Amino acid sequence: MAIGDIIVGIDIGTTKVCTVVGEVNNFGQIETISSTSYKCSGLKKGKIINEDEISLSIAKTIKDAEDETNLKINSAYVTIPGKYVTIVQNSIVKDVKDKYSGISMKDVQGAISQIKDIEVPESQALVDIVLDKIVLENGTVVTDPVGSISSSFTMNAQIILAQREYVRKLTSIFKKAGLEIDGIVPTTLAERNLVLDTNELHDNIMLLDIGAGNIDIGVFEGQTFIYTNSIPVGGDNITNDIALVLNISEEEADKLKRQYGLALKSFIDNDNDIILNTCKDTTKNKIIKNGDIVSIDTVALKNGFNGDAARTFIVGDVPKETRRLVDVTKQAFFEGIKYAKPGNRIGDICHAIGEYVHSQGYSVVREFQGHGIGRQMHEDPGIPNYGKAGRGIRLEPGMTLAIEPMVIQGKPNILELDDGWTIITEDGSLAAHYENTILITKKEPEILTLL
Repeated sequence: MAIGDIIVGIDIGTTKVCTVVGEVNNFGQIETISSTSYKCSGLKKGKIINEDEISLSIAKTIKDAEDETNLKINSAYVTIPGKYVTIVQNSIVKDVKDKYSGISMKDVQGAISQIKDIEVPESQALVDIVLDKIVLENGTVVTDPVGSISSSFTMNAQIILAQREYVRKLTSIFKKAGLEIDGIVPTTLAERNLVLDTNELHDNIMLLDIGAGNIDIGVFEGQTFIYTNSIPVGGDNITNDIALVLNISEEEADKLKRQYGLALKSFIDNDNDIILNTCKDTTKNKIIKNGDIVSIDTVALKNGFNGDAARTFIVGDVPKETRRLVDVTKQAFFEGIKYAKPGNRIGDICHAIGEYVHSQGYSVVREFQGHGIGRQMHEDPGIPNYGKAGRGIRLEPGMTLAIEPMVIQGKPNILELDDGWTIITEDGSLAAHYENTILITKKEPEILTLL
């Protein structure tokens, strides 16, 4: 890099895209001259789910960066999650063409070409090479061998391979944003020099980048990049847990997380109160009376795994038709899980629920649905209470699903009240809810939350 060179880096996260523009200063360091970001939900758990949304967010951050710096940006480096990366350690011995004149730049370039000449699997692409130790014939370790007197030298490097399909998607995203890719860099490798001081660069370090939906891991043995991967959990999981335990909105939980940042009692000032702004309860003064039906939706967390169940209870004496609504809602669940078997598809469950409910003269809520469940409360796949048979992912043993018919006596239209929480039927008709968490087994499904 030469003084004055402009370097642009883009990081695609779960909630936003960030773009940083740097300029090489007189000391050879990259000095940040612009930092922009824009919201984006096109990436989920490290997987690209919406190329167009990511592309638009990148274009927005680039436009803002150009406005700030008065530069035209045509290309950028981009990070890649560790789960798509494979590190190959390689070492070669290079003979020097003219040992009396010292090692030349041509010798080094030849060594680099030789060291990256490896067999790359068809499913992967070579995206980067990270030079490590360069050892002269006499055992001296150097960072820049050019000019050193030696008849040969050993070059060690890490060859960075990336999943070819992910690289293809990144290339497509950049093209849509009007950009070229300068290079693809593993997230933690890009961050190493930013977060580690000079002394730490020589230590054995595990670097964790905790994002909203993903944790990237990088392991370094001194200067050697030896391992990287990703875990599909992140800050959103912490927010969700806080919201569940304290019974507050996710927005308020996120504010708490960012404000206090830790849960160590030794750091808590007992004189400080933590204020919780809970969701407004528009029904707090409502008295449950004879003839009502009450739905209770409960969650449980055990050993890091979630469970979800709902029941609609009859209060006292109710009309026959009301009791029938509750019974049909419950039976809809059991009609659906008849198809919760290996080899069937999610759509088979959805279709069975919807067809049964409609055959009884009722409607299903279309805006809310069942869901996968596990380490997180809401996981893929979504399970609507209607749909076409034979569609969706295929069911396999070991999958856990929360199936929850929501049935309305009248028209399938709902309204959200101003509190941002309460849902009512548009025509004022009654609605009921029945839910269980189930496990797909090799034979019949197992109901994990049946009381």
